[in-house]
Amino acid sequence: MLDLVVLQGGPDGTIRTWGSLIGLIIVLILAVWTYGDAKKYSSHPAILWALAVFLAPLFGILFYFILGRDLK
Repeated sequence: MLDLVVLQGGPDGTIRTWGSLIGLIIVLILAVWTYGDAKKYSSHPAILWALAVFLAPLFGILFYFILGRDLK
């Protein structure tokens, strides 16, 4: 049944669907990693960094590395 829904958009719809799913998984992995890393290496709330990375992945991870990590 899922195949019929995915294939209704044709090959382009299938590629977009899989691309979106893979992109979402990558963003979720980055947000979870940022949360764990921020708990160890940041004095700022880790959940805020994870939300920043989830909502704006490129800028969020960039700002986290520049501003968020307190490496000693």
